[in-house]
Amino acid sequence: MAILVIYDGSKESEKALAHAVEKRDEDEIIHLITVIPRAHLEEFEEVDLGESVEEARERVQVLRRFYKADGVTIKYTVREGEAVDEILSAARSIDARLIVFGAGVSRIGKFQIGNISQEVTNRAGRPVMVVR
Repeated sequence: MAILVIYDGSKESEKALAHAVEKRDEDEIIHLITVIPRAHLEEFEEVDLGESVEEARERVQVLRRFYKADGVTIKYTVREGEAVDEILSAARSIDARLIVFGAGVSRIGKFQIGNISQEVTNRAGRPVMVVR
């Protein structure tokens, strides 16, 4: 089992990660996922998604080092596609016992986390936590 955290590099997603670490069982892996919404890329012409993803990857490296001292293993994946479908697919593939979102607007792609977390909650078949 694992915990899946939706990560976009924002303070809200880092709060979500902190809550996931608190909720995890010993030796449970935390999986972070960033989803680039392929279907809406034309709407985000002003956003440099490559730079945003690279910034998120760099921040994840810092977070990995920080949490490693507490024995926490963090894995990170970037997916492209429909956010809800990719989140649900990732949750199934790692057998996530919990999906954790930070409340707010994503820095990557500027899509509304609230709409996504609501749909994931409705379709997940597993617990979903939204952290404020």
